[in-house]
Amino acid sequence: MEFKVYEKTLFKIRMINLKLTEKFFLIILFCSLFTSFLFKSFINNELISNILVAFNSLLILLFIFLSIKNDIAKFLIFIFFLLRVFLLYIDYYGKAIVSILHSGGDTERFYIWGMLISKDLSLMNEITYTRYTDFLGILYWIIGDQRLFSQFINVILGTWSIFVLYKILDLFSFKDSKKLFFLAIYGLYPQNIIFSSILLREGLIQFFFIYSIYFFTKWVMTNDRVNMFKSIIFVLLSSLFHSGMIISLLVYVYIFLFLDVKKNRFNYSLKRLSLFFLLFGMSFAVIANDSSILNGKFSILQTDENNQSLIEKYQSNSGIEEGGSTYLKGYKMNSAVDFITFVPLKLIYFILSPMPYDVRGLGDIIAILIDSSFYYFLIYKIIRSRKIVTTNFRIFPKIFLILFLTVSLGFALGTENSGTAMRHRAKIYPALIMVVVLIESIKQNKKSIWDGSKII
Repeated sequence: MEFKVYEKTLFKIRMINLKLTEKFFLIILFCSLFTSFLFKSFINNELISNILVAFNSLLILLFIFLSIKNDIAKFLIFIFFLLRVFLLYIDYYGKAIVSILHSGGDTERFYIWGMLISKDLSLMNEITYTRYTDFLGILYWIIGDQRLFSQFINVILGTWSIFVLYKILDLFSFKDSKKLFFLAIYGLYPQNIIFSSILLREGLIQFFFIYSIYFFTKWVMTNDRVNMFKSIIFVLLSSLFHSGMIISLLVYVYIFLFLDVKKNRFNYSLKRLSLFFLLFGMSFAVIANDSSILNGKFSILQTDENNQSLIEKYQSNSGIEEGGSTYLKGYKMNSAVDFITFVPLKLIYFILSPMPYDVRGLGDIIAILIDSSFYYFLIYKIIRSRKIVTTNFRIFPKIFLILFLTVSLGFALGTENSGTAMRHRAKIYPALIMVVVLIESIKQNKKSIWDGSKII
């Protein structure tokens, strides 16, 4: 009883700062949208955007210095935010001088289609590229043609995500130096900085995904169903903007059903198995009734009038993402066995490409330095600590490793080149960080992994 009281008190203390952060960012977003809506017809849209970006940036910097007690964390988040704002202006005003990775192509399509929808909301039924275009269409309908501020929203969400990770790290029992290390490899991850600054959906997707991880972690710690439902809601929100993220929901549901958080092990009881097969049957019935659910990343699994086999469909779709960074071009699949052996290769290349032995120029070298190297390092840490993953408290890092690998596999099957792989794996980067966070917490503590929660 005393432990439960302490546990609730702990979370009450922890949640105050996060709730304050949430209120702060929601207020500046609402006030900015309301201001834009009022003045978009009277003041130049670009001028409004610059004023809002400058004013909100000052507020965010003030909030960082007032709300964070640790001076090093304060300095780090200050740098993370400035880097995102700097890249925002480089992308917006310096396109003719500097080309930012991932900017162009999709970013321009999103902007053009968003503006078209804003002038006629009924076009949401015709322009069905992604729900992000619908989001932008409604946004531009409210604020007008303010691309700079629409990109700044990604800056806000990216900074907000850093605060969420900071609170996740606060749940664990290890030295501040370790927390600052994980804060740095998340906030300084170049893909996070880029996606927080340009007009792409990745920033929004990762924002929702890291919130799902936060509430999922709290569910594992407390077995509180409220946290379970919150994690489901946030992962559903992330999957609204990319169907591939729905795989993370399947992993969550599997863990919710079979993980016994009191005994810290999976429990495949008859009751739980029955519920699992019931949910599986219901999902199968829904998909069978409306196969369009499998569009996009999962279209390879659909049947068609030509009765193509899975391998034939894969081969016919494999040219969709052709480009200079295409990998595994020489591999052919002529049987089910070939397909099965090809899948692990696809997964490895998705997580680590471009490979050092497959460098095709300066672009690949830069990609390795600013992206792949982060995954090399984290996976090295996991492999080096494999005994911990398979012995003490093995269930906890395994949960997040399963989450990362399962979602990665789903994306890998529909990805053919390094550039697209970099964009997709950035969405689930927090899950890989969580594996190492748990490993480091286990190393430091023999009887507890997180503050206030003893596990023997």
